[in-house]
Amino acid sequence: MCSTKDVERVKALGADAVIDRKKSNLLDAESAYDVIFDTPAVHSFGRCAKGLRPGGTYVTTLPDAALVTGMVRALFTSKRCRFVQVASKRADLELVGGWLRDGLAVPIDSRYKVADLGAAIQRQADRRRVGRVVVEVAEGWPS
Repeated sequence: MCSTKDVERVKALGADAVIDRKKSNLLDAESAYDVIFDTPAVHSFGRCAKGLRPGGTYVTTLPDAALVTGMVRALFTSKRCRFVQVASKRADLELVGGWLRDGLAVPIDSRYKVADLGAAIQRQADRRRVGRVVVEVAEGWPS
């Protein structure tokens, strides 16, 4: 699911199905999904529960009060509410590095030195951003 401006780009990246969130409300579909993975953490379990099949799981990436509320609500349903945290592990980073060497295309919106982290965070939040915001750590601090 993405905005209208990103539909063609997401298709070009190889998505099996792309839903334009301005034309179709994914979350209003009754019992349609086994998993809703809210990577930008913009929805809550309560908002997504209707769209989950019995036994389905809502997954988010941001631990907050809504996640705790969702986990408690899930105790009283057949649906699950989970949180995923990513940790950098050498084997995983080497795997991703191999994909990049083999030609995996990652669209880059902009690059910032680590000393300009504030500007990078602002750009990441900008809805007009297209692609990833890269923070360059090597040689990023002023001398």
